[in-house]
Amino acid sequence: MNTPALAIFVSLAAFVSTSSLAADAFPKKPKMSAAYRKLNAALDQLEKKEAGDPASRKKKAIEELATAKNWLESADKDKGSYRPSAMRLIDQATLELLATPEDEKHTAAAIDFIKKATDKIKQGVRAGRD
Repeated sequence: MNTPALAIFVSLAAFVSTSSLAADAFPKKPKMSAAYRKLNAALDQLEKKEAGDPASRKKKAIEELATAKNWLESADKDKGSYRPSAMRLIDQATLELLATPEDEKHTAAAIDFIKKATDKIKQGVRAGRD
């Protein structure tokens, strides 16, 4: 392998390993971590102002929310209300996005619900509960 190719390979390997570590917010709770990542992906879609069609971004955000809820539903069911609270907030965010796809008021409300859901997940993991 020549030197430039080796340097590219090493850089790529380092990037992949650090990005996978950064992506796992809660290593001991992989399903909660996956839900957290999906909620943040939904936020990214909704908070983009310039990029792409708003309707397609909202559709993608709704898909991310559904996947996050699926991860939470399959997570361990420890005693505590954090996981169910996060799922209710995801449902509320989804309803806001489905209400009127072009209304910024509903998008802002959905963003607020998603942020609250991510907080619930963080609180649950810190408390050692789902």
